[in-house]
Amino acid sequence: MKAVVHFRKLLVAAVNGPAVGIGVTMLPHCDLVVCAQKATFWTPFGRLAIVPELCSSVTFPELMGYSKATEMLVLGQKLSAKEALQAKLVSRIYPSEGFLEQVESSLVQSLLSLPFGQQSALHYKQTMLAARLPRMEAALATEFVELDKRLRSGAPQAALRALGAPGGTQSRL
Repeated sequence: MKAVVHFRKLLVAAVNGPAVGIGVTMLPHCDLVVCAQKATFWTPFGRLAIVPELCSSVTFPELMGYSKATEMLVLGQKLSAKEALQAKLVSRIYPSEGFLEQVESSLVQSLLSLPFGQQSALHYKQTMLAARLPRMEAALATEFVELDKRLRSGAPQAALRALGAPGGTQSRL
């Protein structure tokens, strides 16, 4: 988690299906996030009796507003690609058919075609990191402590048993 928060190069995410938990909470740390039409975004922390991680307690409210962040992080609302775009979690939706080829031909090629802009892009990233690192490090520390408390309480294990995960019954996740 610290490596993602401190990553100094441009970070691009291309979501081509279900993104769950940390697969969603890492997205606000990416510089560019695109998805396929079939992509979904789900953070079932409340159902698992754990707390949000990877600074999502800070990044989600900043990105999408407190109410939408609460729907996702506390209530576990699953977002479609269109809803993720409206919530500012992604910047663009591509058709699902040929998704990776489309991302590579448009987005990646645009990034690689910046002969002098690459240094500017890295400077931009470093400037953005400097502004947000203190908040992110504080959020990580708080979230780690709370997650540890939840794990030691046994609540996540009980939640998984209630959902039928380890016992052989069908999971309701």
